Amino acid sequence: MFRRIHLGASAAFILSLLATVYLAPSAGQTAPLEIRARAHVFPEVGAGLIAIRRDAAGHYYVVASPASTVQIFSADGKRIGQIPDASIQDSNSQDAKKNSKVVFAADFDVDSGGRVIIADRGANAVKIFAADGSLSRAIPIPAPTSVAALPGDEFAVTSLRYRWLMGIYGYGGTLVRAIGQAEDFTHGADARHTPDLGRVSSDPAGNLYFVFLFLPEPTMQRFDRFGFAGNEIALDESAAAAHHHELFSSDSDDSLRSIKPQINALAVDPITQEIWIAVGSALHRFDKNGTAIGFYQTLSPSGAPLVPKAILVEPDRLLLGSDAWGIFDFPRPAKANTGAPAR
Repeated sequence: MFRRIHLGASAAFILSLLATVYLAPSAGQTAPLEIRARAHVFPEVGAGLIAIRRDAAGHYYVVASPASTVQIFSADGKRIGQIPDASIQDSNSQDAKKNSKVVFAADFDVDSGGRVIIADRGANAVKIFAADGSLSRAIPIPAPTSVAALPGDEFAVTSLRYRWLMGIYGYGGTLVRAIGQAEDFTHGADARHTPDLGRVSSDPAGNLYFVFLFLPEPTMQRFDRFGFAGNEIALDESAAAAHHHELFSSDSDDSLRSIKPQINALAVDPITQEIWIAVGSALHRFDKNGTAIGFYQTLSPSGAPLVPKAILVEPDRLLLGSDAWGIFDFPRPAKANTGAPAR
């Protein structure tokens, strides 16, 4: 099932004025429901948030600047550890210390067994850590940008060096399969002119969710773990981009003035497979088939627009992390606001 969600023509204009403003609804689209953060959580986590995850035991894992460790928190928000574990490093050889060091964690995930998989872009490797914080494997992968755990001791990874969308690797380090040639999903865009095709996420069932960064409109494609494409969600920004360029262009055609909105955060409900997509501070909610079931604007506790960099969906709440302010607890809204009609 393929769906496109249309946003308003004024969206790019608004984004050019304030990066934190939501994308305005078009005619026929329900206005966003404002949802305000209830509390600032994990106060030790400051600016530079990259990702947040939760394991089956209810522990929270967070990576933030300088992205050299994964911080571990208990269910009540107390810090209880980190990966790599410094005490384990001290007992290892010099070679082991060097390999277990995280240079820059561009992304990470936690599998069903509690193992932590880190896309260490600074080390050109994906590193797999056991639940106790010790390094199990370092797999050479050039410039990894995102990683997602899969069933069967496999993971998906994206890279600045790949010309396919993602690679699937076994934990032993073998490339099992490559998924998606970029040209099959270009929709008229030229993927050869971008070094960064997109990001990958997964759900417990093994479905993969790929966010395209080179397309002219915010787009997500779902795949099964074997690479078969499922439904697509595209937030149509072509009209907005054209309107913005018309407003701001001068006699000399300066293409740098145009703004290209992108998906800045995505998460999947591990139970229902609902898909949550943030573009600016607009939060779009879809069921597992790609049907819009919610449209919100996210606000900080003081009422300022909050742009999610990371989303964690829980049964009774949302955790939204911003790049500048850290992580906030939001009420999980009811499915009353359906957003834009699908095409």
